[in-house]
Amino acid sequence: MKFRGEHLDRVLGCDARSRIALRFIAMETTIAICLAMKGNATVKTFDDLEIHRPELARGYLQLLNAQPHRPIALFAPRHVGKTLFLENDLSPAAHAEGFITVYADLWLH
Repeated sequence: MKFRGEHLDRVLGCDARSRIALRFIAMETTIAICLAMKGNATVKTFDDLEIHRPELARGYLQLLNAQPHRPIALFAPRHVGKTLFLENDLSPAAHAEGFITVYADLWLH
C-alpha cells in the first residue's frame, strides 16, 4: 500500500521533515537487516535470523578476566536476544578461555 505525503501527515501526525526522518530510519533498518542476513542465506523469517556478536562477547570476557569473582548480569526487555547471545557468543568464547559456564532459565515453570 502506497501512501501520499498528505495522507501520512494525517495518519502519523507528522510533517515533511518527520517523514524524511522516518524514511531514513526505515532505510537504515533495511540496510542493517540485509547486512545481518548476508551470512544467513537460509533465513526464511526473522525468527531464523542469527546475529553473532563476538566483539560484545570479548568485552564481557575482558570484564570477567579483570574481576573473576564478580558476577555479570544482562538486563534488557524480553525477546531482544540475551539468551541467544549467551548461548551462541559468550558461552563458547568463555569455554575457549577456560571458564565454566552455567545457565539457569528462570522463566520455565
